[in-house]
Amino acid sequence: MVMKSSSRGPSYGFASIVKPDIMAPGSLISGAWNPNISVARIRSNMSLYSDYNILSETSPVTAHVAGVTALLKAAHPN
Repeated sequence: MVMKSSSRGPSYGFASIVKPDIMAPGSLISGAWNPNISVARIRSNMSLYSDYNILSETSPVTAHVAGVTALLKAAHPN
């Protein structure tokens, strides 16, 4: 899911804002998680642990963009 604050394309009000060539999800990303760290608290005395977590930050997006960039560079080396 692309975050609401992300640019999705040309802006009719601002000619300097152009479309992004690469987009990546910015929220609700399923990612690997340290199973020793609680994902959520169910009750005051119970915690949920998992190998995965749902994240909404810029850090997990970096992996998506880096992967797409590597694929584009491999397909178009010049």
